[in-house]
Amino acid sequence: MNDDNLIPFNDRTEIEQREIAKRGGKSSGAARRRKKSIKQMLNVILESKASCVPEELRALAAQMDIDTNDMLYAVSLFARALSDVQAAKYMDELLGRSPALTLKREDIKLNKARFELDKQRLTGRIEINDLIKLGDVGIE
Repeated sequence: MNDDNLIPFNDRTEIEQREIAKRGGKSSGAARRRKKSIKQMLNVILESKASCVPEELRALAAQMDIDTNDMLYAVSLFARALSDVQAAKYMDELLGRSPALTLKREDIKLNKARFELDKQRLTGRIEINDLIKLGDVGIE
């Protein structure tokens, strides 16, 4: 790749910048929709106790308005996750069940509570009910 051919974003015209941003927004929306449909299909596969018959999966995907490629990707990811730890971790992250994500959510919740406590200490308005709520979060 020749670096001389690259044009920095801020050197482009406003119209070009707007076009690039517009294409990026459309691509981002398409990726989010695709990820959502894969997640829905994985949930269907995980909720079904028995092994899913491909015809049943196709019917479910059509009923849920999920693209066939997304359905096939979800099925192959599920099959791969049965024998591959990395694929299982990725599937858990995709479904929002990752231990790292759970810890991050708890950390954010704890930091918000600490911020509220510090804010109340600075303003001098700490009530006993606030301390009880913060104790439930894990701050002592």
